[in-house]
Amino acid sequence: MPLDLDWSDVGSWAAVYELEPKDADGNVVDSRSSAIDSAGCLLKSTGPQIVVIGGQQLMVIATADHVLVAPISDAQRVREAAELAKARSGD
Repeated sequence: MPLDLDWSDVGSWAAVYELEPKDADGNVVDSRSSAIDSAGCLLKSTGPQIVVIGGQQLMVIATADHVLVAPISDAQRVREAAELAKARSGD
């Protein structure tokens, strides 16, 4: 049986950005986030509200304990940030 479907391994925030619906300025913004004069940003929070002003191609990811801010082009470096946060917290 033939099957024609798209596949994406959502293994990075860059992949999440590519898959999510975008606003008129190319931002992916969840219900806890706002973008002002920004373009191409990924804003996701399960913690504090996020507001980005003048951001270009940024990812801002917030949880209850951490906030990550980086260019979307550095999405593959999230592991470095997680390792640093873990080392600093002593876990």
